[in-house]
Amino acid sequence: NSYAFWRFGLDEMALYDLPAIVHHISRSTGREKVGYVGFSQGTAIAFAALSLNEQLARRMTLFVALAPSTRVHDMRLGFINSMVKVDPNIIYLLFGRRRLIGLTIFWRMVLPGPVFVKLIDLACKLLFGWHMKNIDEVHKNLYYAHLYSYGSVRTLVHWFQVLSNRRFAMYDDQHDGAHNSKRAYPGNHVPRYPLHQITTPIALFFGGADPLPDTQWLLGELPTPVYVQSEPSYEHLDFQFAKSAPKAIYPRIACLLRTHDSL
Repeated sequence: NSYAFWRFGLDEMALYDLPAIVHHISRSTGREKVGYVGFSQGTAIAFAALSLNEQLARRMTLFVALAPSTRVHDMRLGFINSMVKVDPNIIYLLFGRRRLIGLTIFWRMVLPGPVFVKLIDLACKLLFGWHMKNIDEVHKNLYYAHLYSYGSVRTLVHWFQVLSNRRFAMYDDQHDGAHNSKRAYPGNHVPRYPLHQITTPIALFFGGADPLPDTQWLLGELPTPVYVQSEPSYEHLDFQFAKSAPKAIYPRIACLLRTHDSL
């Protein structure tokens, strides 16, 4: 219940969590280098970390980015875009300053499974334009139970800053009421993550039917990826849950990891 505990976001996960995870895996397995597969926010964390931490970049044989997310497009509901562009910190007024999804977990426990599934489908369609047609209806109740994690409200505010400013940059604490005594980054703009500095080999898998990530902008910022695959009919969540993913996506990922592990 501590406010201090929940004051973490993309920056902290990139600067501390991911390096710690890689170090733990290396120490536990005895392997000097590891491969990394990230999905959505997991790719954003890796892009941020690898752009700043050259030592971490050298310890990864390959970074596989599924539904890679850095700079993002507007959401489908115009009033939400307008609200957060005026001030992303309005999210703090709506959700507080600790964990984000207490209400989501509550409704998941209270509502019948089919009703909860329909609610998630509707929310994804209204917010992001995803139709969720590639996911097996029989398995949606199981998948959606694991769709959300105990993220922080600060992380969501950071994403709305990215959306509002059209910059994949560090968290801007200028109007953060919980930390207003001294701004972490004096000046007009917080630092952008320098994606062009990444030295780890990168493989990108993105969906042609996913309107949320600005993939073309990302491709222009990165060094040339070692592999790029576009699935024309895939939306954002399909890289995790689509019926065809075990045949269309996962074998290629395994092949890429094996190839770069032997280099």
